[in-house]
Amino acid sequence: MTAASKASIQDVRRALEETGCQEDLELAGERVEEYVAQVAAEIDEFVSEYARRFGETSDPFELLEENPDKAAGFFRAIAGTAYSLDFRIAIWRILAGARIGAVNLGYERQRQFQLCLELEWRDGGNQPDGPRERYESDRLWDFQVLKHVSMIVSNGKPILEFFDPE
Repeated sequence: MTAASKASIQDVRRALEETGCQEDLELAGERVEEYVAQVAAEIDEFVSEYARRFGETSDPFELLEENPDKAAGFFRAIAGTAYSLDFRIAIWRILAGARIGAVNLGYERQRQFQLCLELEWRDGGNQPDGPRERYESDRLWDFQVLKHVSMIVSNGKPILEFFDPE
């Protein structure tokens, strides 16, 4: 799939089935075709925006062939939660090897929500390789991305890492 192509309903449904998203398909019930079409539209939007931002192709279906475990992480994120476009891109970048550089959360009950995730790439050592990538959202559903974060301590300092609980 290239940045200009569109995800087919059949490919999306097959990918969801192969990556453990069967429950999401079942929950859609009679509206399963509408649900799969929505996921396909979200994938198309993601592929197009990723190419615009980074000048690179991101192909979830190719990833499914090359690395089913990483593809499962992406498809589960797309299928299970209505993540914003910015956070779909952040998830892809994390699967590609980006690390959490910073997390900033602002929340006031029934007033506001703001989440900022900064990702960084490492040069093979402990030093960041270039500036951090910033992903921001005021959509409460994007908070769900933090359920995949764990904390470890190295030399007495906290490190946040993403993990796939399944």
